[in-house]
Amino acid sequence: MIGDLHDIRDPSPAARLQETCRTEIARADEVDADKITRIDANLSPFMQRDGKLILYHGWSDPLVPPLHTVNYYNNALTEMGGEAQTSRWLRLFMVPGMAHCRGGQGPNTFDAVSAIERWVEHGEPPDSTSTASRKSC
Repeated sequence: MIGDLHDIRDPSPAARLQETCRTEIARADEVDADKITRIDANLSPFMQRDGKLILYHGWSDPLVPPLHTVNYYNNALTEMGGEAQTSRWLRLFMVPGMAHCRGGQGPNTFDAVSAIERWVEHGEPPDSTSTASRKSC
């Protein structure tokens, strides 16, 4: 669950971003009759093949609202039997300051391939990720 960061008296950038995400999702739903935000969270065929999935999203993504990914993950938890069952093959990492897939003020990249490799080949599910930042001059 994500706490409500909005404070009307002193809206922080995080609170404004969260409110913008909510507004844009609602607008997309009105315009496209739920086509943009309707995503099937039933991943049974993937799970039955012993698939492993790492979702990640930057909190500072200006293109895709971060709450889309959080909502999808929560829907998948509900659809697929709860966190205890689902965490065996699905993980979500929300990256502070990361923009769309990389860049931004936070970490620039993380090595999801090595994390998946360790999970699939050695049975070590990721509980955290290693990140790297690129500083510009």
